[in-house]
Amino acid sequence: YWSKTQDEWAEIWNYSRRDIRSSLELYKACNQSMIDLLGSAADPRENKLLFSYPGEETRAMTVEGTVRWQSDHLKQHLDEINKILAG
Repeated sequence: YWSKTQDEWAEIWNYSRRDIRSSLELYKACNQSMIDLLGSAADPRENKLLFSYPGEETRAMTVEGTVRWQSDHLKQHLDEINKILAG
């Protein structure tokens, strides 16, 4: 994943030639999954997940922080889609 740019992935996955509705449904499902996760986690502000990115040290992030990060990341993609659609 990290070896390619977002534009390269968009080309590989044919995003410019695909209907956007399935991606938007995936976005909604992901958000619901995160809501469910937060609702079932014992303490999402305290429980931590470990992350390891290529070339970086492993770091801990709370469940709440992970959900917040993922939501922000998905919103960035939606903003990019809106810019493309606006032409």
